[in-house]
Amino acid sequence: MPVEGEVVRAAEDKPYMGLSLRIDSYVISQLLIEMEQQDQQPEQLPSDEIILSSPATDKLQSSFIRLLECLPDEMDRKVLAPGLIREIYYEVLKGPHGDVLRNCVSNNAGANRIAP
Repeated sequence: MPVEGEVVRAAEDKPYMGLSLRIDSYVISQLLIEMEQQDQQPEQLPSDEIILSSPATDKLQSSFIRLLECLPDEMDRKVLAPGLIREIYYEVLKGPHGDVLRNCVSNNAGANRIAP
């Protein structure tokens, strides 16, 4: 889905970088099953929106940086990147808008019917 945004604060010492990940509904579904087994139901902010933003946590930023560091090396991309992507999904699911990502894979939700 095309998204348009505006950078309101960026500077040489605080650059802006935009990243996107394709949603892998199988991996997210597996994470949700594992989280339910651990009785991990994070606090969620209710929303009918399908696109939201919130500040990235230090853990999420670290996961993205490590994923970017995999790019130059083919073996790192094949071996490490899938685990880091899974880690990113997990951090998002635990965050305040995890319900939006959960909605994308839920069979009874509206967001899962949006196709690229």
